Amino acid sequence: MKLSQSKKLRFWVLALGLISATFIADVAPVFAAGADSGHGSPGLDTLFKPAINFFFYLVAVVFIYRKLGAPALLKRHQLIKNELERAAIDLNQAERELEGIAKRLAGIEDERADLLQRYEGEGQQLSESILRNAGVMAERTVQDVKRQIESEIKQANKLLQRESVFLATELAKKKLQSEFLPEEDKRIRQQVLQDLSN
Repeated sequence: MKLSQSKKLRFWVLALGLISATFIADVAPVFAAGADSGHGSPGLDTLFKPAINFFFYLVAVVFIYRKLGAPALLKRHQLIKNELERAAIDLNQAERELEGIAKRLAGIEDERADLLQRYEGEGQQLSESILRNAGVMAERTVQDVKRQIESEIKQANKLLQRESVFLATELAKKKLQSEFLPEEDKRIRQQVLQDLSN
């Protein structure tokens, strides 16, 4: 059964803890006994067992550090280094994007000014065109009204002429009827009929 890296690390930390506790348990009574007995400081013979324990503890710590600690630290170091490099790349990319956006914003401001100027010019041209077209339309309307007035005056004159001719004819007819007697009228009609027959 294979243990994961984190389980191995926990095992070695527990082992180091036990070794440390053993060392402290061995050394503490020696120092306590030496200090209480009044014989002075403990000698080399009383420190032999703790020294051996410390040596094994030191070997175990170095072994655990080389087996688990160093690779884990190197791995963590590489991971942090990779993250920093990725962050630097992202930062550079973000700075380039920021520069691009700043350039686009400057370009947009220039483009906005150009569009505003162009639309103002087009608006001015459009208003001038509308005024010209309105003048042309007004002139056409005036000409059309003049022609219509002239046409209606001609029609009124013709109507007046017809009425005048009709009234003059009626008036002449009445005058002639009042001046001619019925016998003269009969004689003139017969003469007109003879002239037409011939």
